Amino acid sequence: MCTQVWVSYRCGCRAKTEFKQCDRLYDRQSNLQCSQTAAAETESRNYCSYHLPKEDKATWEYTGRVASKP
Repeated sequence: MCTQVWVSYRCGCRAKTEFKQCDRLYDRQSNLQCSQTAAAETESRNYCSYHLPKEDKATWEYTGRVASKP
């Protein structure tokens, strides 16, 4: 069965990543996907790029549980 891989970030966001075609269709060099696809979830240790401010734009930096000026 073909599989859609999702990544879960620490901020709670989810994003689609790689789509893995099953071996049966891949070996046939087909451009099709299975009628029903499975979902696989991986966890990231990071926040997504939308929830990580740029260093030069941040007004506060959180390290551990303490906020400080960068």
